[in-house]
Amino acid sequence: MPPTSIGTRQRILRSRTTAVALLCLAALPHCTCADMRRNRAYNEAKRAGVEDHIHVGTRADVATDMVALLTDRGYSMPEWNGVGELRTDWHGQGEKVRDRFHVTVTEATPGFRVIANMETQTLSEPKYRRKSRDRDAELQAAVLERVSPGAGGSLTAAQIADFSYEVPSKELWDAVTAETSSRGHHFSTFDPPVDVTASSNWEVLESDDTSRVRYDVQLARVDADHLRLQIHRTVEDAAAPPTWTTTDNHRDTDTEFDLIRRRNPSVAASIETEASQKGQEAYDKAVERREFWCNVVESSAEKTK
Repeated sequence: MPPTSIGTRQRILRSRTTAVALLCLAALPHCTCADMRRNRAYNEAKRAGVEDHIHVGTRADVATDMVALLTDRGYSMPEWNGVGELRTDWHGQGEKVRDRFHVTVTEATPGFRVIANMETQTLSEPKYRRKSRDRDAELQAAVLERVSPGAGGSLTAAQIADFSYEVPSKELWDAVTAETSSRGHHFSTFDPPVDVTASSNWEVLESDDTSRVRYDVQLARVDADHLRLQIHRTVEDAAAPPTWTTTDNHRDTDTEFDLIRRRNPSVAASIETEASQKGQEAYDKAVERREFWCNVVESSAEKTK
């Protein structure tokens, strides 16, 4: 059998580590300690190889390749020649999460070292305060009209608020949910809220986008055969607008590795191969020590060492 080429061994080690990592993710918390040791050693070795790498070429060349890499990922940024810090524009990851890169190129014999930090921000929910909570006579009149058409025509608002319904609770509740749904409000419960309060979802007021409204409904039992409908309309004002808060800021060696692979694929392959070998060595040692099973708590503690 001919000797295995370096490229073939590299692909085998890489696929083995990747397969084990995926298996561990699927099997947690029952992944073996040996597998966890391998993955930890692989990641640490790869990170070290990336952090120690020095790019050969001019500062401008390195900066140009970094800008191209980030542009391919959808980030926009000002022109940059590698001097000072590159700060990309914010890149949305949905409506409430965004991130950006802070990149520097520093001199390191015989070339330059790149450090890419990723900053992630999350949009907080606005803070609200109670403005009002009142009985909604108009909505109660609309529900009464659904249950007993024409019954509320001669009644005052106070009489409608005190009206006794002689219908099953489910029928009355269906009338309430049908009417509120037509107004864009929905309830999470399907059971009639007899002698308890059910609240609809919050909706932004059309007339004031800094306020929100919901309905609080209770079917109060008068006696065995009668129910009284109580609907309150609750309005809250925004006390503070939503704000962006930084929730993570870390050195992104994965992006730095992609830059290495973009500029020098053979060096990137060597880093991966060495990391895979370190991972396999850690795995073999763990097997020799019979470290087959451990829990997630232990594996998390290992990562912090």
